[in-house]
Formats: sequence, C-alpha cells, structure tokens
Amino acid sequence: MKHSTSLIVLLIASFVSFSQNPTNEYLKDNKQDLRQNPSIGIKGAKIIGFGALHGSAKTELTEQLILTDLIQHQNLKYYFPETDYSTAHSFQKFIDNGDEQLLEDLIYEYGKRVPQEGSIEVFNKWKSWRLLFKEHQVQIIGIDKIASYKYSIKELLELTDSKIERPELEALEILQENPNTNWTAYYETETRLIIQNFISNFEQNKAIYFKSVIDTFAFNHIIKNIKLTFEKSSREHTIYNNYKTLAAGFKNKESLHFFRYGVFHLMKSKINGSSSFFNQLIENKDYSNSEVIVIQGFLTKSKVLWDAIYDKQGKYSRYTSKAGFGISDYWLEYYKGIKNLKSNRLSDITLFNLKNQETPYSLKDDYQLLIIEKLFGKSYWNPEPGKSTIDYFDYAILISNSEANKPIEELK
Repeated sequence: MKHSTSLIVLLIASFVSFSQNPTNEYLKDNKQDLRQNPSIGIKGAKIIGFGALHGSAKTELTEQLILTDLIQHQNLKYYFPETDYSTAHSFQKFIDNGDEQLLEDLIYEYGKRVPQEGSIEVFNKWKSWRLLFKEHQVQIIGIDKIASYKYSIKELLELTDSKIERPELEALEILQENPNTNWTAYYETETRLIIQNFISNFEQNKAIYFKSVIDTFAFNHIIKNIKLTFEKSSREHTIYNNYKTLAAGFKNKESLHFFRYGVFHLMKSKINGSSSFFNQLIENKDYSNSEVIVIQGFLTKSKVLWDAIYDKQGKYSRYTSKAGFGISDYWLEYYKGIKNLKSNRLSDITLFNLKNQETPYSLKDDYQLLIIEKLFGKSYWNPEPGKSTIDYFDYAILISNSEANKPIEELK
C-alpha cells in the first residue's frame, strides 16, 4: 500500500511540475493548427526559410500549405529550391509548359543534390503548384552548387546559336543525346573531362563564342558555377555569392523570398563553428535579423526515405525507410524540449511561434529544440555560447505520423 501511495504522489508531482512548466504554458498560447489555419501572419519579413529533415511526405505537404498562403496573401514572388541555377531554370519551364516528362527527369536530377527529395511526393508537389506559380508569376531561382551537370549543359547549348561550329561544343551535344551519360558533379568522370575541355576552349575563344551566345550573363554565370565543381569550394559561400549576384537583377526587389533548404543552411547564427547561408546574409548586413524568418520542422512518429537501392548494373531495385532512430525523436537521440511540442500539438501539422513576448526560447545557453540529446555521445549541433533558440530560428512546426517519401523511380 505504501508503494502505491508513493507512486500516486510521484505521478501527481510530475503532473503539477509539467503543468507549471513555463515552456509548456507559453506554447499553449502560441500555437495553431496549420491544416485549419495555414496563415502564419508574418510581418516585416523579406526572407523566409523552411527546413526539416529530408525525406518525409508530410514535410512536402507542410511546405505547400505555407507557400500557398505566402503567394496568395503576402506577395511572394521568388522561390528558391535547394538546387542550381539551370535546374531551377528548367523547373520554370515546367511551370510554363506543364511537361510532366520534363518534371520527372528534373526530380531525378534534383535528387542528386537532395537524394531523399528525388521523390514522387516532390513530383506531385510541383504538379500541384504549377497553376498557382503561373498565375502569380512566381520566379524559381537556383543558387546552389551544381550536383548534376545535366541541366547546366542543356542551358549552355540552348544559349548558343546553332550556327556556331566548334568540336568542343559538338562534344557537349553528344553527351546530351546519350541517355547513359553520367552527369554527376561530385567526382571526376569522362563527362567532366569533356566539359573541362569545352570550358578551356571557351575561355581561349570568348570573342568567337559571344558572337553567337544569346545571353552572355547567364552563359558566364553557368560557366563560373561549373568551374566551382572542378575543385574544392565552399558550398555555403557559393550559395551566398550566387544569391548576391542574381538578386542584384531582381525586378521585384521588395517582394518576399522563400527558401526551401536543409536545416543547417537556414540557421541564423553559427552552428558547429560554421557560418550558414542565412547567417552570412545577416552578418554581412544584407538583411537584419528581424527581416529573416526561419521555420524549422520537427518530425515525430514519422518515417523518412533512407536509401534507394540499385543492382550491380545500376538498375533501380527498391528503397528503404527509417523511423525512430534517425529522425531525432527517439529515446537514443531527440531534440531537447521536443516533448513540449508533442504535448501541445493540435493536429499532425502544428505551428508554434517561438518569439512572442516572454518567450522561454530567448534564454541564453538553453538551446531547446536546437541541440540533440543523445544517450551516447555528443549532440550533432554545437551552438555558439550565449545564444538562444530564437537566435537560430523563429517558428517550429511539429509534423506527426508522416509516411516516408518514395523515390521517383517508383513511378515506373
């Protein structure tokens, strides 16, 4: 009987302690069901970023809800997917012409940069966006480092008048026509050697080429980015420099910019001693901290696409997914404070504003929702001393009960 009484007292004490938790109390008044009310009501922002662990189906749905509201109600005109200049340019072509065969190939090549998003769910997301983007004249801009050469070479050829006859240019055309070309930009291949030979020839004969190039700015920009793949170069600096280069030519300079990127790239302060793209925007005073808004997604009771399996001949075979361990909501590893999000969720997609008055997420060196607690070993994330959670991001979205993405190869 004494043991039962002690257990009851312990449970009551735990309940009272949790109910008086200032973080829990704050979240009760600062949450919304994003399915029922997708309007976030962000004011004063010029840049908005959304990131989450790659590879979960409801993450794509969450982005659709956010982006649709921002386009319809907050004059969003520029969308930045996690891809390079020419691949983004071809996504814009899909918006214009609705060619789903093109879209399928784009998703496959896009997956070279973000493998878990080379998926059917991302394919369907773009299909659903097409008329919305077209109606509101949303421009798709790519600023990432090249992971696949395919659409860069395609655009170089499109920018070159067919009358020009150079063997190095013809070699690119042969690459493009070959369905078995290995387009990877991650390591040296025969494809890369042919591209290097072309660029060397171009740089020795610029005057000849430019007589037949339709858009010299785009041509030079693509060449510059291809060359960055030939040697070690910082991806974050590449993203930042490409953004600065392209943003200088934007017509709608005051309209909202939206970035769908992995979590690290959107961190507003340094993490692991490294400066992310968004951190560079703030530190270089391109935008103030308040003009840059970051929404971070967290998964619970969900799965992510883990790996696409190919046979020895390189033919797609099957895929694997993961749940629990690997999504940072598991007893072996979990985001500090994620339990508060879970106890306050309103639906499977619940948004939390972390930066209202008297927010506990402003406590220095607390790092709720930022560091990953691990049973063994150190956290993946090492924040800067003296920083708080909202020095890194402004909103959290808890995404629950999501299935894993399925590779685009599953369409076939």
